[in-house]
Amino acid sequence: MLDIVAVAGGFLLRALAGGVAAPVTLSRWFVLVVACAALFVAAGQRQAELLRTSGNPAADSRGARRVLSRYSPGGVRLLLAGSGARALFACSVWAFALPDVDGVPWRLLTVLPFTACLRRYGALVRNGAGEAPEEMLLSDRWLAIGALAWLLLFALSVHAAG
Repeated sequence: MLDIVAVAGGFLLRALAGGVAAPVTLSRWFVLVVACAALFVAAGQRQAELLRTSGNPAADSRGARRVLSRYSPGGVRLLLAGSGARALFACSVWAFALPDVDGVPWRLLTVLPFTACLRRYGALVRNGAGEAPEEMLLSDRWLAIGALAWLLLFALSVHAAG
């Protein structure tokens, strides 16, 4: 499963580079959210590949990864569930770390669309989607709405605190 960790590490490095480029200090909990969510997405990619190639002898000619033969479907599902649960836990701790602004728990409200996005992505992966998460974000209405809701609530929390 080192390739999943490597893919997730690439996502994490992009987030860290964004924090450095924008001179923003990223909290440890936020970095943990990104790391766990990245593992969730990378495991989802492999799960979708496993579903596409399982029992399909023609899959090797369509570019199936040799490493897929080393994965067990149960192991990938366990990684999906574990990384999703950890991402949700870390997101909740990160959201609770800041106080309410003018009595409104803006940061805490971000947990709702984050949870919805995790659940939606997980459902799409179970149905065989997920090999291209960036395409899913752009093509799946509910995933895009959840992401936009998260961004809006996060922006409101930053604006209200500033």
